[in-house]
Amino acid sequence: MNEIISKIITYIIILLIYSVVLNVVRLIYTDIHSMKKKADETTDEEDVRAYLKLINRKGGVYFDVEESYTLEDTQTIGRSEDNDIVLGDPFLSKKNTCVYIEDDVYYIEDLGGKNGTYLNGLRLVGAPAKLSNGDKINMGQLAFIFVDPLDEEGVSGKYASDDGAIR
Repeated sequence: MNEIISKIITYIIILLIYSVVLNVVRLIYTDIHSMKKKADETTDEEDVRAYLKLINRKGGVYFDVEESYTLEDTQTIGRSEDNDIVLGDPFLSKKNTCVYIEDDVYYIEDLGGKNGTYLNGLRLVGAPAKLSNGDKINMGQLAFIFVDPLDEEGVSGKYASDDGAIR
């Protein structure tokens, strides 16, 4: 009897491992496919714009969310319909985050929401923070990667205070 239970548990664990591997492969394929699609859509260098790439599983949330959001000069993100990027995430504030460009540099600023905005795992507090290609942005239940095709430096070094917040 113990052998049968042991074999069943072994098969369940193997199925779980295959499921995780399959999901990782699917996410990689989706990411590569969306990057290729994005590159095909933009032919002129001046048409290339930075964007936020969703890294959550799109099916893992019960509200509408796009795979990516192209960033314009100044855009607010939140639940309210008067934002430039409207996300139905109940853990976002009505006006949660602002992303803007100044002198060809993108910045992100938390607008004082209860749950905050996190950049590379650190909560934004006070002043805006510079965004660099590859930065991870968390807000509410969602996680994004900041992609700037024209930024060749990659992920920037951020300086955090002792309490783990970017100031």
